[in-house]
Amino acid sequence: MISVNKASIKLIEHIKLLRFIARLLPVGHRLYPLVRGYSSYEGLLGIEFGRYYLLYPATWLAPLRSHIIFTGQKNYPEFRLFKSLIQKINQGTIVDVGANFGEWVLMTRECTSLPVVAYEPSPVSAQVMQQMVDYNQLDNVQVRNAACGNANEEIVLDTSIVSYIHHGDLNKSSTGVLETSQLQLDSAGEVKKKIVPVTVPMVRLDDELSQSRVSLLKIDCEGFEYEVLSGAIKILEEQRPMIYLEVHPGQIEAYGHSPKDVIDFLRPYYDMRFFVDNREIGTEQDVWDAVAKATPPGHIAGYPIHFQIAVICTPRQ
Repeated sequence: MISVNKASIKLIEHIKLLRFIARLLPVGHRLYPLVRGYSSYEGLLGIEFGRYYLLYPATWLAPLRSHIIFTGQKNYPEFRLFKSLIQKINQGTIVDVGANFGEWVLMTRECTSLPVVAYEPSPVSAQVMQQMVDYNQLDNVQVRNAACGNANEEIVLDTSIVSYIHHGDLNKSSTGVLETSQLQLDSAGEVKKKIVPVTVPMVRLDDELSQSRVSLLKIDCEGFEYEVLSGAIKILEEQRPMIYLEVHPGQIEAYGHSPKDVIDFLRPYYDMRFFVDNREIGTEQDVWDAVAKATPPGHIAGYPIHFQIAVICTPRQ
């Protein structure tokens, strides 16, 4: 369990009515004025999320980020793919790499009581998630404030509402790079306004989970997929957990890899199914066709920011 300076929590009122209005008037972020007043709150918002409450920094509430209030779990249609894997296991540990505020942790806990280990490199997000675990009294859930990769070392994380492993010349000794302890929950407002570089630990899953039986692995790490898998090669070879993986073509190239590198890495161990926009696409060639269609050749910035490929991996027999 990570140390948390707990923030006060304000529950969203009349949330069933708000979601009813959103169903009647499906106009997306234009409904934001109905909840704008919550953005001036200094603590965390408690948002009804299935059987539990998701916690979210009030200062991060904005038109394009109010959907979580109006849609709840329906904002994550891709979870049905992960749920199909959960239903196939009855033992072992579920590992969530890139857990953000714990949205998938909550949905996983509705499906199973198996142990969950959730990794989130952003100090702010990890602290929110730990408070959420405590608030909902979730058993058998560990929150670990670390990035996962192919080495055990400190790295620089560009922390914002969406955080990325830094891939430029910046290093942990650069001026302006904060230590993890300097970025607390009350820094959420600063993180919203700009990218804040912070040093965070990076760990190899092979070392972290050497004493655990991993039955299911979920990876959503904004382009760092290849490094995470490289640091879990022993787990993949010896334990063959099922995997739900999100590949981000627009980000992965910044770390020197491609979607094909990830698929080739997994091929000796897994049979794979591919999904784009929650629709299964038939063959691996269809994947590359979808990637080519999404962006001009050689232009990383050409990818739609949310374009991703979901990969369901089941062990080869």
